[in-house]
Amino acid sequence: MRWINWLVRLFKKPTPIVREKLVATSTTQTIAPAGAIDLPRQKLDQARAMGDNSPLMVFEHNGSMMVMDRDAYDFSFGPVVGSQPRQQDIDELFPQVTRVCVLDGSLYQGKPMSSLVIADVSDPSAIAELQQSLRIEKEADSNKHCHCLGGPTLELYHDKHLIAVIGLQHGKAIRWKRWHPDADLVDGDQLTRWLQNQGIASDKLKTLYERGNNHLLGDPPDMEFWKALNQLGERTRVLFQLGQQASMLPKVSELIAQYPHRPEPYSLRADIYDTLQQFEQMSADCQAAIDRGLRTAAIFFMRARCSNPHHDSDGVIADTSHALLYQPDYVDALNMRALAYSLSNQPDEALKDWESTIQKAPDWFTPYQLRAQLLHQQGKLDLAMKDINRALHLVEMQSIPEATANIYLLRGDIRWDLFQEEQALEDFKQAQSIFPAIAGKLGELLLRRGDRPRALEAFSSMIPLAPQDARGYAACATVHIMLEQYEQAIEKLTKAIHLQPDVFAYSLRAQAYQYLKRDEEALADYNQHLAIHPNDVNALVNRSSLTIKRGEYLRSLKDREDAHLQAPQPMTANLLAWALATTPIPELRDGTRAVGLAEQACIATEWKLDYMIDTLAAAYAEAGQFEEAKRYQQQVLDMMTKEPTESRRDRQARLKLYQNGQPYRLDQVNPPS
Repeated sequence: MRWINWLVRLFKKPTPIVREKLVATSTTQTIAPAGAIDLPRQKLDQARAMGDNSPLMVFEHNGSMMVMDRDAYDFSFGPVVGSQPRQQDIDELFPQVTRVCVLDGSLYQGKPMSSLVIADVSDPSAIAELQQSLRIEKEADSNKHCHCLGGPTLELYHDKHLIAVIGLQHGKAIRWKRWHPDADLVDGDQLTRWLQNQGIASDKLKTLYERGNNHLLGDPPDMEFWKALNQLGERTRVLFQLGQQASMLPKVSELIAQYPHRPEPYSLRADIYDTLQQFEQMSADCQAAIDRGLRTAAIFFMRARCSNPHHDSDGVIADTSHALLYQPDYVDALNMRALAYSLSNQPDEALKDWESTIQKAPDWFTPYQLRAQLLHQQGKLDLAMKDINRALHLVEMQSIPEATANIYLLRGDIRWDLFQEEQALEDFKQAQSIFPAIAGKLGELLLRRGDRPRALEAFSSMIPLAPQDARGYAACATVHIMLEQYEQAIEKLTKAIHLQPDVFAYSLRAQAYQYLKRDEEALADYNQHLAIHPNDVNALVNRSSLTIKRGEYLRSLKDREDAHLQAPQPMTANLLAWALATTPIPELRDGTRAVGLAEQACIATEWKLDYMIDTLAAAYAEAGQFEEAKRYQQQVLDMMTKEPTESRRDRQARLKLYQNGQPYRLDQVNPPS
């Protein structure tokens, strides 16, 4: 009855990989959840302008040649310049504005790219209306930067002095050099109406809004491809926010068919599959690109992201190493390879990769967090604390509640090992206040620490947060069973079963019934559970112990055969050997096979477990080798306490049977549990 293992399965996500944003197009259009701003910045030394006066940059990134305007390039790879957008900035600016010129052109490097005035406004009421139309969203997206130069552009004057230049992005957002990201408008249509009221025709505005990239020079090579890819990437980003990104798959597939020699559409389609958690299709896209000879850093990194480093660390290491071969400073790949090294018990390699990652991206919190976790596991607590404090400092400058809560949780875990229990509990409390949904992880951590009452408290807090989620009830029941509060466990599990029968609640309730010796109800629950999860080894083993009591030896033997087939481990081998050696039904016994299984179990456990040696003795007796049976049974008794316990009396009785040349049968003495 392994509650801890079940609990890990309950809360463990399919993959712990820290999934970074991945370049999907030449304009670095990406797909990522809103608010995710943990982007490592890296300088690209080989970037160059496409012409002496061109705003376009061409450079290699993630193994692909990229084309990007300089504003987008500086935003993605340059130092952070400017603040977060604030409505206060607009409101402080406009009382000074006495004139507004609307220019037919884009904003580039904070300056207008055209001098053609299409509207000139000095009316104070019209300027006040413009201020009202420039209301921005309160929660700015720190990654928001449209990869177009936009248009039209507003020049704001105080008398004859130019005091600000603001670019419009598709009528939905504005760009100002004072700010780092673009700012979404609360009501873009209000701004459009204002422009129309100043005499700008609707078709003219539509042309300006939909013009896309506004380049000074002619189109770069494959511009039609880049335009198509950029449009698909932008549309996919919008649909992702609505949960409808899957609808873009056919159009991206059409682009792949049209440009089979380009890796970028494969990356975009794989990225869509990633957001849908369709990792097999994602892997297939990466493999198809590689098979076509499109061996880029991005493609190999994408394929690495398809794999769970817990289960395929070798594959992740191979793919990230390929990515780094094509782009040595690819920090996402370095970080993921470090994680895979850590999980495959190669800590030195992991630490080396994390050191390189941190050198290249010193303001990225994730490598510090993961390295702290490894150092904690190694018992290097002071170094772990140094890293986790740095991670906390960096993440608190961003707005990522779940990541912040996870870092507080890890710091609390480290502090517990430093015997700083009060500070640890304060960190746990802080984690839960920042991100209440972290209660499941906190409960698991406390349970691992042996603090069952606090674990129960943490799990209980999950229920009001998600009253229709069976996991909160099932987690509470797990702790109730550990605390021998079986009736409370049954009550919680009955609720869990009502909400979600396949969340292992039947199996847990069966265990509670077993402890209360309500065997019929326990057996019924195991039957229900195994109908849903037929390969659950623990449930098969537990059901076999009930069917033995009922004299259903064939059914019990089959469950143990199935359990050993699913998990050929010492425990299952021992149980199967016991059944083959001791069942009262002659047709079901097999002494020779029982000896082999029992001996494997004893060797695997280094002959340290008396009950496994007891099974080996019974197997030798069934095989007719009574001298061996007597020798091993005496070894069992020598390993036990001399106290006259029931278990010792049973084993002494079996020794007498072997001394008399008789094998042991289950109906002679109660079988071991």
